[in-house]
Amino acid sequence: MLRIALVALAALALGACGGGPDWNGNFSGTLALAGATCSDGSAFPSQSQSDTGTFTRNGSTVSFGLSCGATETITLDSNNDSIGTVNAVSCPQQQGSDATTTLSITGGSASIAGDQISISEQVSVLVVASGASGTCNTTGTFTLNRVK
Repeated sequence: MLRIALVALAALALGACGGGPDWNGNFSGTLALAGATCSDGSAFPSQSQSDTGTFTRNGSTVSFGLSCGATETITLDSNNDSIGTVNAVSCPQQQGSDATTTLSITGGSASIAGDQISISEQVSVLVVASGASGTCNTTGTFTLNRVK
């Protein structure tokens, strides 16, 4: 009986020392942004795009590069490292042919289950065109699967 208890205790100890979810690696999936009405009355259309990124865990933080060149970070929950809080980050200003836009992620949540990462974010897009500006607040969702 003591031997069974020791084996069970060893298994628990091994699980606590790195047996958590594997956030590291390449993931691919879809980013979907919901449509929104902007502060100037204009409309922000819903959109979807495929994306691939490399996620890297360093202690209680997971980071990955956004297609705009910024790095997004997730702070993992201290009691459950399969979930975390998305930290605020802004993309560099993008100059289009008729407008300048700045996309900011203002917060959100993330989780990993097996080989799938799910991220839900609050997104703010500042659009400046012809001297007028408007802010569009929307939500973004990522569903990403590990590339093997």
